[in-house]
Amino acid sequence: MLGRIGVAACAVFGLFSAVESAFPSVLPPSQAWTRDLGNLSGTVDGIPVGGFGTGTVTLRSDGAFYTARLSGAVASDSFSDDTNIGFYYYDSALGGSVKQSPLNGTSLGTGQATYAALFPEAWISCTGTAFPVTARLTEFSPLIPGDYVNSSLPVAVYQWQLTNATSVTHTTAILLTWDAAQTTFFAPMQGSLAADSGIILGTQGNEFALAAGTASGARVTCGEAASRATLTAAFAASGSLSGLTSTVSATSGVGGVAFSVTLAPGQSVRVPITLAWDIPIVAPNGTGGPEWFREYTRYVGTSGTNAAALADRAQANATSWENAVDAWQNGILSNPNYPGWLDTTLFNELYETTAANTFWVTGPANSSAKGEPSGQDRFSLEECYDYQYYGTSDRSLSLSPAKTWKPIV
Repeated sequence: MLGRIGVAACAVFGLFSAVESAFPSVLPPSQAWTRDLGNLSGTVDGIPVGGFGTGTVTLRSDGAFYTARLSGAVASDSFSDDTNIGFYYYDSALGGSVKQSPLNGTSLGTGQATYAALFPEAWISCTGTAFPVTARLTEFSPLIPGDYVNSSLPVAVYQWQLTNATSVTHTTAILLTWDAAQTTFFAPMQGSLAADSGIILGTQGNEFALAAGTASGARVTCGEAASRATLTAAFAASGSLSGLTSTVSATSGVGGVAFSVTLAPGQSVRVPITLAWDIPIVAPNGTGGPEWFREYTRYVGTSGTNAAALADRAQANATSWENAVDAWQNGILSNPNYPGWLDTTLFNELYETTAANTFWVTGPANSSAKGEPSGQDRFSLEECYDYQYYGTSDRSLSLSPAKTWKPIV
């Protein structure tokens, strides 16, 4: 219940340096809910990413990930983190020492990084002594009012900004690892865009893609290994995955994509990592029950092999999507009639529109799915995990904040 926690704590970040403020969305709004990344007490959750009805991935307020809500048929709101998924940081100063760390609160402790949330965006600001080059993350999916196409897509953007405020040149890198335990293929992905490259992993109908942008001069590498330890050890040694294989094996356990940049003193760059998944079928009642094609398949097809194309699309549109989300939020946040605590709650309670087994489909995928012909939309929300009924009337009241989006319910 991120929004309810958010009512209790709302903080304002200090101003960043001039070089950082040249980029959009570096400074989270003052209404964003914040906490130290190393604060592991109480409820630990975060902003989910993914479109309406696609299932979601969550980067928590302690830096850990969980993916249990991808299926759209979960029966619990308590999830363990996936230890094979995570961000990692590497920095090497010219003629100096190397620093590297997992980007999570357990490893960093307190005082190193801050998490902020205002759905559908989240921010992680890594500015403590562990980060000679500061690293700031803006995370979001394109949940844009009135844009029913992009709001249906199973994509996420992790926009990284690295800033060298020191007096010497640094080479700094970011790695995102992904669980490949169920993978039957693992292939390098040279995107249809010249500006990104990455990896594809998964099985048909359960495919994932990770891509990183190269437009800012970033060097992108990808690879796989039998274990997270092997993958992250390669990254910790050089800030890249160039020494690892990029073909699947029977022992593949973890895949990853990394980018590195060399920054002169005072230099700042932004590099997006995008995540996409193509899981075209949702089965709310589990295996053997009715199956439906998710809404996004109307635009990309139902083959389950389009994750790379979706990751490319996110790379091409990351900045325009971010600007559109910011414009929507700012129209409400700037209204002096709304107190800050209301803004915090208003936006953060919208997590339910994507994370609560949201059902947005465009037709049946098997003979057990009855009700609408192929091509007919159905959008509905589950009452709760313990009462698995869709479309109950009180959901319209509890999700009234969704009217800020121009509701499709």
